[in-house]
Amino acid sequence: MKKGFLFLLLMLVAGSARAQSISPVIQQCSTKPNKGCAVNFHATNTSLRPMWVVLEPHSMSLTPEKKPVLRPLDSGVVVALSQQSAKLYPLENHEFEARISCPTVRCAVQISVIFALGRSADNSMNLRLSLPESIYSCSDRVPHGDCRGAMFADAERVKTGFTKE
Repeated sequence: MKKGFLFLLLMLVAGSARAQSISPVIQQCSTKPNKGCAVNFHATNTSLRPMWVVLEPHSMSLTPEKKPVLRPLDSGVVVALSQQSAKLYPLENHEFEARISCPTVRCAVQISVIFALGRSADNSMNLRLSLPESIYSCSDRVPHGDCRGAMFADAERVKTGFTKE
């Protein structure tokens, strides 16, 4: 009986726990070099208290093992955000816009969406949660507009040593 009560209590607590979210997590856009494209994404504060959200853009590439590598924005890559930060009230869903311009045929940008969760219970550390918003941009010449697939194929060619397209 006691175990059943503890299990029920655990399920109630776990069910009421909420997580911050962004959507969509991955986006693709086709464009002409240096023309740019725009994408929208949403950050949702599912908690019962207000919190700040801060956006940090980075250039992204893939290793031959297809793992992302982040770095400061590459030369010529421009990311214009509708807002750098926003205060989200409890249960609020906020829309951001990112306009991306790349000087090359393909580029990838990851925007770290950082939720400031506040101080820990003993006030010793500031808690933050960072969620990735990945945006793949490529020239309109990529077949079927599959920018992400083209970048994965590039990473595979580097892994196998075959670099000719």
